[in-house]
Amino acid sequence: MNSIRNDRVAERISTTDDSIRYGITRRYWSRSDKTRPGAWLPILGLILAFVYGLVVTAPSIEAQTTEQVRLALTDHDLADFSLEGDGQRVLVSAIGTEADADRIREWVGSTTCDTWIAEQLTCPTNVRVEMTEPVAAAIEPELLSIEAAPVERFHDFDFRRTGNSIILSGEVTSETERDAIVAQAGTQFETVMDELDISGDPATEGYRWAADRALRILAATTDSEATWRGGLFSVSGTVSAIDEQDIRRAFASGEYPARLGELNLEVIDEVAVCNEQFAAALATSGIRFQTGSAEISPGSQDLIVQLSQVAQGCPGTFSVDGHTDSTGAAALNRDLSLARSQAVVAELIAAGVDAARLTARGFGPDQPVADNATTDGRAQNRRIEIRVLEVRAEQ
Repeated sequence: MNSIRNDRVAERISTTDDSIRYGITRRYWSRSDKTRPGAWLPILGLILAFVYGLVVTAPSIEAQTTEQVRLALTDHDLADFSLEGDGQRVLVSAIGTEADADRIREWVGSTTCDTWIAEQLTCPTNVRVEMTEPVAAAIEPELLSIEAAPVERFHDFDFRRTGNSIILSGEVTSETERDAIVAQAGTQFETVMDELDISGDPATEGYRWAADRALRILAATTDSEATWRGGLFSVSGTVSAIDEQDIRRAFASGEYPARLGELNLEVIDEVAVCNEQFAAALATSGIRFQTGSAEISPGSQDLIVQLSQVAQGCPGTFSVDGHTDSTGAAALNRDLSLARSQAVVAELIAAGVDAARLTARGFGPDQPVADNATTDGRAQNRRIEIRVLEVRAEQ
């Protein structure tokens, strides 16, 4: 609504005769309730800024403040606490003493947050700490003097033999027990590698029996392994046919039948293997003698050395058998075949084979392997053979 106002204003009016005259002039002005459109813009900007800060900026500041305070407390290994954020005001609730509260205030007061002016300022503007005194656990006086009984465990182990070396790995109850096991292994193997861990706890029944039995069995096998896992004793490896039954008895005997696991043996017939090795060596050229004589030809020395090496790697005793063709008298041929076998025995002894393990025999023409009617057949019949005579398992 507009309003009209008039004022009377005295004005000087000039006259032609230089006299002064005064008259009355009326001036009119109006007042309107309408506001110009541009007048509201600053106010509207302030309102939008307030709303943006309330809806967007304030929650972001509160979240950043709370997170930075949480990180600061976690970095100082404070685990049992809770946070409550209200803008840049923070309430920390924790369990501890008043001294702990002072440290918390110091930690929280050092936190910084990013600002819109591209610099960091202290996050919380107000820090309140509420501490709850820790409650001591009630312990009956008579229980203070009772110590927890040690827990018995199986103490798994793994003993492995490679060549004449043994690796001892796994657990052992004590240093004394470990020293005893290592000492026993040292009497049976050239090299002992100790990788045993001392637990300090007692072992369940059967542990010492299993460790002792493992070392005994591994000493009689090759490329073998003995294990004690979960209270079960198991063995795998390679064994001579001569020792097989002894190994099986050693494994099954004892006072802990319920502790037996698996026994996996690869059995090698050493007698057959050794006889094959002797035959293969002699098949290359055979031991040569002077015609009608027991004198060994010089060219056979390398073969003698090879045969001695086979003998020293085989068990038991050996027979060195001489054979001839049918030419001449049978009795003379038997004597010649025996003399030749004795000459070979002498050379093997000189090469390092124990004399007690060698026996010389002469069969003359009685065991031919080819037809004596041909030159080639007679050459095959004139021969020396070596084979395992007897094997006794070592006790």
